[in-house]
Amino acid sequence: MKKHRLRLFYILIIVVGIILQFLRLFIDDISWISYFGIPIMCLGISLLVNSFEFNKKRKDDKIYNKSIIEKRKNEILIDEFKYCDLQCFINCIKLYYSTDLKKRLIIFTENEKSVLVRLQELEIYESDVTNTPIFCGIWKTIAGKASFYLDLQCALKEYENELDKGYIEVDIEKIKESIWNGYSEYYAEIEWIKEINGGRTSIPYGNRYWPQIIIEGNKRPQHSIILRNIEGKGKYKTIAFVKYAFPGAPNDLRENLSFYVCEGNRKVAKGIITAKRENIDI
Repeated sequence: MKKHRLRLFYILIIVVGIILQFLRLFIDDISWISYFGIPIMCLGISLLVNSFEFNKKRKDDKIYNKSIIEKRKNEILIDEFKYCDLQCFINCIKLYYSTDLKKRLIIFTENEKSVLVRLQELEIYESDVTNTPIFCGIWKTIAGKASFYLDLQCALKEYENELDKGYIEVDIEKIKESIWNGYSEYYAEIEWIKEINGGRTSIPYGNRYWPQIIIEGNKRPQHSIILRNIEGKGKYKTIAFVKYAFPGAPNDLRENLSFYVCEGNRKVAKGIITAKRENIDI
């Protein structure tokens, strides 16, 4: 409604300019007023035209921003969450991803006699509770929670129809070295320091944020961690998975442990570990 009123006002300006132009034809004594007619009329036309162009630009920007978000979602889907959580499957013997990277089939052993299978689907969602949206991804088990098989061939036979839909096998040995490092993963509540107080400009997301950690009581960062935000709990609070990134760390993370998240010597967040992550199906 406001836009329509503004446009009516611009039209009124144009009309006033036209009237001032015509006055010189009928009243010679005020012919000087025509000098104001053309500028006023041009001003009204310019404002009216720009009002339509502005709205078009806003509409185009909205479409553009939406396309950027969708593109970023796809990038995260491929780059950030493809191998997310595989460290939970230490005894993985076969790994398949669907061609669209939205499903995966994991076959692993619990002991020497039985084979387990998880068919999982990736769910990606976004939260706008922070300045920069947090893109969150989580692999949900949709089949195989109680699937125990005598051997690998039995498991493959059971999921033959699913694999025929289009899956590509991944070479386990090529990714194990960077994923399975033997450290446990924990849930943590993270409170991010505001930018005005020296914190980050935005909250990081995905599987590639590897800051340093200072355990409460120490003064300097000593080891790197993998910190993956999975849920926004407020403008400056998130729930995250945390674990040590490289061999050689002391493996001293535990419940109720307080720590600082650092980038170099700069503290960007404070966290507390709430629980050990043990359920591989969430």
